[in-house]
Amino acid sequence: MKDAIAENWIVIKSSLEAISYFCVIVGIIVAYNSYSQERTEERKSNALQFIMHFQKDAMMKSRMELQRPWRNPALSSLSNKSGSADIFDDIAMKHIFPIDQKDTVSDLIRVMDYLDAAASCVASSDDNPGVCEKAVILDHLGEFADRLLCLYRAPIEELRTKYSMAKLGTKVEALLNNEPSFDRTCK
Repeated sequence: MKDAIAENWIVIKSSLEAISYFCVIVGIIVAYNSYSQERTEERKSNALQFIMHFQKDAMMKSRMELQRPWRNPALSSLSNKSGSADIFDDIAMKHIFPIDQKDTVSDLIRVMDYLDAAASCVASSDDNPGVCEKAVILDHLGEFADRLLCLYRAPIEELRTKYSMAKLGTKVEALLNNEPSFDRTCK
């Protein structure tokens, strides 16, 4: 009888040990999922803060100034036509330069720097998903950034080459180039 009790005790002890290991494993999985979910929510919150700043007065004024020359309905008929890229480049260059006579260059630099910062915020590595949620940033800023890079490609290139701003817009450009949902051909 003592042997039967001892045998049952060993089975019960082994079963309890197995159950406790299982509970530890489940606990680790639940904790990891909870942590991952919290990090995702934090990245979304960080992205939304970037977007909210993009809507504030100073940034909004810069964005509106950069969009002003493109509100002409006649320009939409030129889009996607042969030679239209040269016309758009000419309009953009006249809107930004000469620097000493216009403040629009400050608007362009301010907005491009901001978009680069947003791209840096979503930058990730193999072991780090980034500080901001990429999908949120791209959903809210991606199309605007893509159009701005196309419409102002000539002035941006001029600032990069002749005004020692080699990195201006490169981070957001790299981000958009890695996204199949953005056609970077500047039609």
